Amino acid sequence: MTIPTERYNSLKRTEKFLTSMLKNEWIPKGMRDEAYACLRHFPWDIHLEDLAEASPNILEKPVKYSDGDNT
Repeated sequence: MTIPTERYNSLKRTEKFLTSMLKNEWIPKGMRDEAYACLRHFPWDIHLEDLAEASPNILEKPVKYSDGDNT
């Protein structure tokens, strides 16, 4: 079972992964183009925060700890 913070983290990791694909010239252009297409309408951080606030049982922003990034 997926909990709301895991779902939030998955979206953030997916965004980072797709962004890293765009920057890697070793990845074929067709795949980079597809990553760009996916990111074109990907929710921004503010959208994720709004979604988490509106539906905390579906999406929940994890608590940040002072000792590092937990996304």
